[in-house]
Amino acid sequence: MDTQIGRIRNMLLQEGIANNTLFWFASDNGPEVGTPGTTNGLRGRKRDLTEGGIRVPGLIEWPDMVSENRVVSTPVVSSDLLPTVLEILDMEMPDNRPVDGLSALPLIRNQSNQRAQPVGFAYRVPGDFNGTYNAAWVDNKYKIFALYKEGKVAESYLYDLVADQGETKDLSHELAALKVKMVSDMEAWRQSVIKSAENVGCLE
Repeated sequence: MDTQIGRIRNMLLQEGIANNTLFWFASDNGPEVGTPGTTNGLRGRKRDLTEGGIRVPGLIEWPDMVSENRVVSTPVVSSDLLPTVLEILDMEMPDNRPVDGLSALPLIRNQSNQRAQPVGFAYRVPGDFNGTYNAAWVDNKYKIFALYKEGKVAESYLYDLVADQGETKDLSHELAALKVKMVSDMEAWRQSVIKSAENVGCLE
């Protein structure tokens, strides 16, 4: 992988277009169970929806737009790629399909450090939204981690990812109203995902 990424970067330099090219690289998930990879203290690993499974590093190189190195902690997800590219190209979506992501261009331009909409995750058996699986809903510093059984939330927990990156303290009682809202928003997103999957024939 290192070699092939290097080939791409060298080609961009040779063609003289590296400065005006957005080069975006990110891991897809946390380290596999039983491997030497580290989560730097985050809970869980690959296939977990705790932070050790879903919070991964990302790198952006775009010299014409980003002139100085900086580190940001604002959540970005792969679903943001399409809206970001569309905004860069000044293009609109060709139809009214639901889009989970949002443009990261304001973040890249250093115009914002907050995410305007939450990020949803669901890890399930393919074709089965009525079984037992985990879901997560990340809204900047706060996160819902939930267990679904028979299509309903059976357990759910609320974490402050800034104060508690290891997800050790459930704030469900202290922030009950916030939890109710976030769980409701997560369920609305889940229903939208199910509808989209049904429309394209992804569900059995």
